[in-house]
Amino acid sequence: MAITTLVVEDDPLTRLMLQSTLAAGGLDVVAVGRADEALAVAAERAIRLAVLDIHLGVGPSGLDLAQELRRRQPDVGLIMLTSLVDPRLAGDGAAELPAHARYLPKSAVTSVEMLRGLIREVLAEVAARQTLPGDPGARWTRPRNDGEQGLRALTDAQIATLRLVAEGLSNAEIAARRSISARTVEKTVQRMARVLGLSADVARNQRVHLARVYFRGLGGFVDPGDEPARPGTG
Repeated sequence: MAITTLVVEDDPLTRLMLQSTLAAGGLDVVAVGRADEALAVAAERAIRLAVLDIHLGVGPSGLDLAQELRRRQPDVGLIMLTSLVDPRLAGDGAAELPAHARYLPKSAVTSVEMLRGLIREVLAEVAARQTLPGDPGARWTRPRNDGEQGLRALTDAQIATLRLVAEGLSNAEIAARRSISARTVEKTVQRMARVLGLSADVARNQRVHLARVYFRGLGGFVDPGDEPARPGTG
């Protein structure tokens, strides 16, 4: 019997491509675009595997959906397939990755076989957990490059500050927003730049570089000669 797989992706073309790719690999695929549609499917069928985007438009995010699917069906295998390099870039208040979830940036997918290989790994882990509990931590898969991997070295507080820097807020505005001192913000910006290997010669350029790292982490294209531009959904 084919393994029931739920694909949740709000972009119609990407959803169709994922559905076709996974079905060609022998999976029984149900593909929807919203969290409420996904939960309706899960209420009627036992889902063995769910491949979820994070940004799903209006309503619950893919992270919220992952938590709810795990609550309803504890043995479901979860793969977060998204343009976000780090789930913390989803914003303040975003749900955490559930235990045992696998996190794969779309930019890291280099072939259909790679995705199918990850699915085989996740399904094997699901089978193993049913008899022997394993490491409960979520896992990342193949970050695209060192710069994106560097985002994972930032603390939650630094990620929050990075987001505000990318929005164009000054140190004073960030300090007021986060209820800390402007000096603390300045030190945080300097630490982030060191962690990410960014030049510290000119303060304005440093902030522009930080913003570019942030938007690239969201999956947006940033031309080296331009100011950062906000990406599309991921």
